[in-house]
Amino acid sequence: MQVKKLWNRVNRQIFVWAGEEPLTLLYNALTFVIPPRFETAKPGVVGSIYRHESARNGSGDLIPGTIVVEDEDMATDTGGSKRVFDTQEMCLYLTRDRDDLFQRGFNIVSTIDEVSIAMEQGIPLYEASQDERARGILAAELDRQKRFEEKGQPAPPSSSDHHIHWAIRHLKSRAPARATHSPADLRSILEGRYAADAPPATVRLPVKYSGAALYDEAKSLDIVLNKTELQAILEGDEEQMGFVRAKIQARRDRNMEERTAKEVAAG
Repeated sequence: MQVKKLWNRVNRQIFVWAGEEPLTLLYNALTFVIPPRFETAKPGVVGSIYRHESARNGSGDLIPGTIVVEDEDMATDTGGSKRVFDTQEMCLYLTRDRDDLFQRGFNIVSTIDEVSIAMEQGIPLYEASQDERARGILAAELDRQKRFEEKGQPAPPSSSDHHIHWAIRHLKSRAPARATHSPADLRSILEGRYAADAPPATVRLPVKYSGAALYDEAKSLDIVLNKTELQAILEGDEEQMGFVRAKIQARRDRNMEERTAKEVAAG
């Protein structure tokens, strides 16, 4: 008589995602979709994109932003079983080779008590990664427009226009909560230079730079532009661009004074 062995130790982990859109992971030809932090995963429901169910709390309710991943075995012809998916191997791969995911707000926990900790840690990481992504999109678009301007040609519409609009909307929404002052701004104020805060209409450089050229000039002078200023340059907002021109003029004046002081000291 063949005895069926009943012991089977299944490894189970919870994937946590703090983002605002589903996160798709690929591993050994398998796809894992984790819902955003406001949504739960319900496999089997018509139209569901999820293959794994969300974790459940002590009351049995699904926890948003999670899926449960566990070992998967397949019966063999000889009556045994073969492991076709190993959770531990995937977790080792993710923690070893996909640090980028963890930096964006992803995490792996073993108990439901740890989900809230992972989410609390992950949300700021996700938001920071989105800020960085938006800035990268706008910077790339400014560089693209600059290349056409250097050829004396108007820049054609970008094939990534929807990404640009997203980046602008994102930075607009984040600007009030993330308003900062660069070290250059603070130094100017401490030195009594308030040109950057003057009304844009009264502060102008001798040459009226276009958006891309203005960005290039600020970059060459190591002037750190905030989100609002980057957005204004991209959109051609003359009022806000006036503040950038003022920053450039203030930096030029300071550089000139520093050069003069060095020449005087050198005799």
